Amino acid sequence: MGQDRFNIEPQFTENARLIAEKRYLQTDKQGKPTETPKEMFIRISKFIASADLDTSDKKKGYKKPTQKELDETENKFFEIQSSLEFLSGMSLLDRGKEDLVAACYVMPIHDNVESIYGTLANTTVLHRRGAGIGYDFSEIRPEGERVKSTGREASGPISFMRLYDFSSETIMNRGAVRHAGHMGILRIDHPDIDKFITAKQDYTQLTNFNISIAITDEFVKAVQNDTDYELKHDGTVYDKRSAREMLEKVSKSIHRSGEPGFIFIDEVNRHNPTLHVGLMTSTNQCGEQPLLPYEACNLGSVVLNKFVFEDKKDKDIPVDEKINWDRLEYVVTVAAHFLDNTITVAHHLLPQIEEIVKHGNRKIGIGVMGWADMLYELSIPYNSQEALELAEKVMKFINDKG
Repeated sequence: MGQDRFNIEPQFTENARLIAEKRYLQTDKQGKPTETPKEMFIRISKFIASADLDTSDKKKGYKKPTQKELDETENKFFEIQSSLEFLSGMSLLDRGKEDLVAACYVMPIHDNVESIYGTLANTTVLHRRGAGIGYDFSEIRPEGERVKSTGREASGPISFMRLYDFSSETIMNRGAVRHAGHMGILRIDHPDIDKFITAKQDYTQLTNFNISIAITDEFVKAVQNDTDYELKHDGTVYDKRSAREMLEKVSKSIHRSGEPGFIFIDEVNRHNPTLHVGLMTSTNQCGEQPLLPYEACNLGSVVLNKFVFEDKKDKDIPVDEKINWDRLEYVVTVAAHFLDNTITVAHHLLPQIEEIVKHGNRKIGIGVMGWADMLYELSIPYNSQEALELAEKVMKFINDKG
């Protein structure tokens, strides 16, 4: 079967075409595109489908596909992408380089110089290949705490966040495929939480960071009961604070600068499917997916407005009948195969990442885009109860079918 089996021509807007030429299409030495958007999707589909031939991370008894089966997989991958029903979030599918990495990772940071600077070095390598990184800085001792090995006072987690931010600006962003992005997490009960809350309020600090507070069950109960909660680190209680006053301070900061965000960390770990492997303490840089240390995000998005029947959207019929659920199921199933294959073909650069991502949990994430467009085509107000109920139904459907 030749290239003629790929018979869908992607319908790009002018802006989409310009972005594709700038960031995604292969180019010659002069920077001129050497392929069309259709050829890009063919290239990606063939590359990702080739993972089915790799048995190194497959279960015992796995049978390699025949050439016909491989062609069919390539066709399916091409179809859902070129129709713009599914878009991958992989960072280096753009140029087709061999050093493909995942879109984002979570990296551990422990309370010692070796870990802090070792993670910074690893982060630099990943960032330069287009990945974003999330971290939990809560293990780092608070500012002013005495360091036994030097006798000096510790500079605290915020100072090391600034170090990571500065490194991004001076090294990573100049040679990276895309702008460096970090997620910085600090627990609500860390003694330096006040400094963390206001760290971005002047808009000049931590400009490469999203920041979020890890909210604990203890803090939530203290807010509900209007009691104090403890600020503590490594078994030592440093202070007690009014939970409601702290929540008010956070709320004012969010109103002023949009940050910090919240991650309900105990609730996250109640739903942790691999609790026996470890606790989740951070998300990726944009917060889509909580991850264990060294885990990767292998993400893609289903474009929801593509699944509204064009000839039914204006009819006076139930909303369910206006949505092509069969097609959505098909695309989600193929997308799950596609994203799992990206784990196989990716080079994760660090042995710790390789072990947990390829041979361990193999996590993927299928998200959505085009939600507002879908609601518009269905004549459903965005801020309505009907929209909330449909959102729950759509996401449950995607989760079940994926």
